[in-house]
Amino acid sequence: MGLTTMDNGLRAAAEQARHHHPVKATTIGEPARHVSTRAGAATTTARVEWEFPAGSHHASALPVLAGTPVGHTVTLWVDDTGAVTSAPRTGAEAASDAVAAGAGSAGLITLAGAGVVLLRLRRLEARNLAEWEHGWERVEPGWSGRPRHGREAGDD
Repeated sequence: MGLTTMDNGLRAAAEQARHHHPVKATTIGEPARHVSTRAGAATTTARVEWEFPAGSHHASALPVLAGTPVGHTVTLWVDDTGAVTSAPRTGAEAASDAVAAGAGSAGLITLAGAGVVLLRLRRLEARNLAEWEHGWERVEPGWSGRPRHGREAGDD
């Protein structure tokens, strides 16, 4: 399972790498006053423009580091049409997914095996207890001195 996930992840990453392109965009508007902090870096939004593919101009409000001045160059990822997209997945991300899938599969197989063993042990215990009860029914009257069912005392 992990190897299949790794193989599929690497193929998907390679496909994304062919269709996701880093471009340089220029901030054309003042950053918004609202600032959020994610992953330790304060970010805000500012209007930026870029050209991709050649001759195709785009503009949008996108996240930038807080304090980014107008006219500053920022890097963003776009698809083949120039629309903003995410950075392509890396081999490390594919490997991480593969490890998680392999560990999950191993865990499920282990749980299933433990369940089968538990059920088997319960059946074995039930059978042993029934055999013990049957043996006790034969031994107990003589051991305790009580008469067996259908017999009077001293009939032995």
